[in-house]
Amino acid sequence: LSLCLLVFYISVPFVALGLLAITLALFGLLLVLRVIHLGILERGLYVTWGVIRALFVGPSRNVAGLEVTEEQQPRLFQALREEADRVGTTPVDVVYLTPSSLVSVHEEGRGPFGLIGRSRVIQIGISTLSSLTTDEFKAILAHEYGHFSHQDTFYSQFIAQVSRGLGYSLAVMEAGA
Repeated sequence: LSLCLLVFYISVPFVALGLLAITLALFGLLLVLRVIHLGILERGLYVTWGVIRALFVGPSRNVAGLEVTEEQQPRLFQALREEADRVGTTPVDVVYLTPSSLVSVHEEGRGPFGLIGRSRVIQIGISTLSSLTTDEFKAILAHEYGHFSHQDTFYSQFIAQVSRGLGYSLAVMEAGA
């Protein structure tokens, strides 16, 4: 998996250079034929820049839920801090309440390997909360914090970043065609 991630990030500059070379070659060929076609140059540069930007695509906020703050949910954030301290890890940075029964954590970031502006995110399904005691909920939080402690979210962050980057690159190439 690490090798695949490395290959992706190494390949992006080569793809961008290839697109730039093709763009300039086509534009040069048209100039030799005494045709000035700025559209080819514009589209080619747009697509090349889009591929380069794919390395820096920011985190996806495609969570079907509401982001909540400590001011809105002080008891929830207190429980999150208590469990993080108990497990010996850093509390989450972002909390989403979702309409599902899912409770999960992940990391988000942008830039190469998603290492810039990293944040820890937890999604808490509100339908779960009504059927749990406080101790049961804290046990689930401890389990989820364990994913951070054991670095389970480390590779999933990279996979998500590469997926977003590829999706962005493909969308830009399609729009430029």
